[in-house]
Amino acid sequence: MADESDTEPEGSDFGRGLPQRLNPAGAHRNVFAYQVPEGRDWRDCFRPDFWRADEVMKQLAAGDRIEIFSPDRSIQFEALILAANVYANPPRLDLAFRPIWPTDLDLPQPTLTGAPRFRVRPQAGLAGCFEIVDRAGKVVAEGISSREAALTTMASVEANVALAEAKPQPVVPEARRGDPDQQRRPKVDGRTVVDVSPRGGR
Repeated sequence: MADESDTEPEGSDFGRGLPQRLNPAGAHRNVFAYQVPEGRDWRDCFRPDFWRADEVMKQLAAGDRIEIFSPDRSIQFEALILAANVYANPPRLDLAFRPIWPTDLDLPQPTLTGAPRFRVRPQAGLAGCFEIVDRAGKVVAEGISSREAALTTMASVEANVALAEAKPQPVVPEARRGDPDQQRRPKVDGRTVVDVSPRGGR
């Protein structure tokens, strides 16, 4: 006899959309390590531009972590990658920090450049390809053959959207009754047609 607790209640969504398996953490994100060299202040690691060497940035993606150690390893903390795109202009790298040791290590607030408009994800049903989606999950580009190409495309799309938002809208003056300039009709073949009717001439 089945346990009543395993019985799906009528009209319930029990079991739908729930996790069916778990993967090793490395299947979804990477954990890197960095030891600060002698003579360098470990606090430099708080600055996003500290990590912006191309070969480093190309390794990073949202969800990754960097374990950071001071030269003598007495200070240990994590940098959490919130957003990264080496192909953006300027390159984007949003970071948050979490102490390892000492546990009460004073760390800065996250460095955020605003919520990303778009993100890159593997394209379902098309192995090895990527797609770009907006905040609502709507696909804006798909069938891109590499992550690097998708990031480059996303940076271009974001730049075009930002440019469109920054472009001022033309101001059209409101027509005023009785204003002679507003009584002029549109030009025809380069000539101005003026209303000379008795009503317009008053």
